[in-house]
Amino acid sequence: MLQQTMQVLTTTRVVLASGSPRRHEIIKQMGINAEVVPSLYDEDLDRSAYTSHGAYVQDLAKYKVEDVYNRLKEDPVPPSLIIGADTMVTMGNIIYGKPKNKSHAFEMLSSLANKEHIVYTGMCLKTPKREINFYESTEVKFGDISTEQIELYIKSGEPLDKAGGYGVQGVGGCLVERINGDFYTVMVTQKAQFEYAWCLVRSKYPADIRKGIILLEDLYSNHSDSEKRDCLYYLAVGNARVKEYSKALTYVRAFLKVEPGNKQVQHLETLIKKKMEKEGLYGIAIAGGVIIGIASILGLGLAMSKK
Repeated sequence: MLQQTMQVLTTTRVVLASGSPRRHEIIKQMGINAEVVPSLYDEDLDRSAYTSHGAYVQDLAKYKVEDVYNRLKEDPVPPSLIIGADTMVTMGNIIYGKPKNKSHAFEMLSSLANKEHIVYTGMCLKTPKREINFYESTEVKFGDISTEQIELYIKSGEPLDKAGGYGVQGVGGCLVERINGDFYTVMVTQKAQFEYAWCLVRSKYPADIRKGIILLEDLYSNHSDSEKRDCLYYLAVGNARVKEYSKALTYVRAFLKVEPGNKQVQHLETLIKKKMEKEGLYGIAIAGGVIIGIASILGLGLAMSKK
């Protein structure tokens, strides 16, 4: 049955009634090449008429789909399926829509820090003969994020068109500590985690840099070989910034085992050595055999250098 359904969906006209890149990505991951036709519906429903947040977003999704359906139904080949969705973020009695500006985004994200909130997503699936409407809710908890982490995230520009001021499929996903419910109601990626870790490593606060290092170490163990190289570089940068020069050199040398001619990493190695010499640490580091500390990384470098 599933195979037959996918065959139909991949060979007929499917329309996504949304301009959201996140939703388009989810549809693509399902193997469906959907046509994007954003709804022009004004979203002017009276919230006070609803006793449930879920029912509200469900109706918004429905009206978005109906708008697109009415515009396309007279096409020579009308859609076989139109998909619509709408999302709302709530915490207690507070409803978080899209932030009006950067200051509003900062206010939203600060209020969500280290707290649980609920993400509601309403769905509508419409064919020429049938319409299905439903909603899902997911509990999300943000971590104990710092003011600078929020500011760095806002500078990315990502929060300004997202309900709740964050997009979990992007860099904002790394603000999340825990998700209870349907992952695809919110969604996060390794790429987003990597970008967030790099933001932390660039922070002026040592505590943030160390969080970035921990995240990069975790990503390193789960990435492909080519992606591991990027992790090695940023781990070297992060450790150097918190004056863990011995570890930084270990990561640099592991990288250079794989890619000996990389000028950027060679330059980083020179800078780290100069810092160590200035602080009287370079000779101590050599005598201490600092490279032994991360044998698994050197193992990767040796293995890759033999390929």
